[in-house]
Amino acid sequence: MRTKKIHSLVFAAGLAVVMTGITISSCTKDDNTDPIPDAEIPAGTMLSKKLSTVPSIDGNIDAMWANIPILSTSTTVPNLDASFARPGCNVFAGYEGKKNNVKIRSVYDADKIYFLVEWDDPTESKDRNSWYFDAATKRWKQESTHACSNGTAQNPYYEDKFSFMWNINIANTSWDKTSCYTTCHTGLAAPFTDAVKHYTTNPNDKADVWHWKYVRTNEDYQLDDQYWGYADPANPGGNAGRYTDAKTSGGYADNKQTLKLSDDTSISVTVPKYVIPGKSNYYWLSKAEIDGGTAKLVTAVNSNGVLSYNGGTIDPVSDNGYIKGTGAKRMPSIYYQGPFVGGRGDVSAYGRHTGTGWVLEISRKLNTGDDKDVQFDVKNDYVFGIGLFENAGIAHGIKANLKLKFEQ
Repeated sequence: MRTKKIHSLVFAAGLAVVMTGITISSCTKDDNTDPIPDAEIPAGTMLSKKLSTVPSIDGNIDAMWANIPILSTSTTVPNLDASFARPGCNVFAGYEGKKNNVKIRSVYDADKIYFLVEWDDPTESKDRNSWYFDAATKRWKQESTHACSNGTAQNPYYEDKFSFMWNINIANTSWDKTSCYTTCHTGLAAPFTDAVKHYTTNPNDKADVWHWKYVRTNEDYQLDDQYWGYADPANPGGNAGRYTDAKTSGGYADNKQTLKLSDDTSISVTVPKYVIPGKSNYYWLSKAEIDGGTAKLVTAVNSNGVLSYNGGTIDPVSDNGYIKGTGAKRMPSIYYQGPFVGGRGDVSAYGRHTGTGWVLEISRKLNTGDDKDVQFDVKNDYVFGIGLFENAGIAHGIKANLKLKFEQ
């Protein structure tokens, strides 16, 4: 096989770990214990088998996967030094050293490539930033994203996520060995030391990122197709090097709005936008629930936190279902607007929690024709990295230096 030249990415924050005092232990190669009859698979390599029968993207392991070789690897959350910490808090605190075992398989046909990803995780994390009522302040608030939320140590309320990182055209040759380890939060000018998440240093360089988010994308059987591009470390702008592929419609939206208090219009407060009155243990709102009227638009709030909607009210003082942490009626942080239409929806995906871990199936066209996507030529090999977020908004396990090879 001819090997495609894969280069490197320069970026910061979320998937970053090369810092003073950090040892990149996760860059060691993996042993593949699933040989195939016709070839020996190199360590750290995933062989995508060519098949005419391909899997359904439904989170169930179809029988055809039994004959596909497995790349067995693991992700580890890095130990970060103080230079990465936010003022007074390290956003990786409580996660550092966490290891998850991961298995990946792949097949392809004339049009698409498919992946089956499995990893261990005993908890199905979906209570992402749910709305609760703070009786002390008489205000609606959202649960914390990480331990540093609101400036105090709190338990995180987030979702499980998984990502693939592919090089598109980055010229720094360290990508092969280090992938997302290349650099992080180095050389950034104040006040942007915590703003730039991933960025390339050359204006035309890009990396393709497939970001599956359980709460925000799974309902529509997709993942979020993104890319990392150029940002000036001294003035990164609002996107800070992280961009999403174009869309014409669809996707998820924050379930929030700002309203003036009905009994004191000089004060504006943030409250949920949609609620399903009386419903318990729900973590997103579907487009069908909104379009069909099951989810109600909040139209008013008073100084005691009472929410009004067409047909009724919610009084969080008399109903403890909305209390922080344990209230079963706390409202979701997002709602769906239908599947992404456009490049942002290029990748189909669906995950299912088994009780002990995740099964995630993914598919995408080999060639999308979009310069913001990696284009797969089956005659070439592709180095990639993965990121795994276990109930984490930012802190995540990482594995670099993996390779995709196509069976001819």
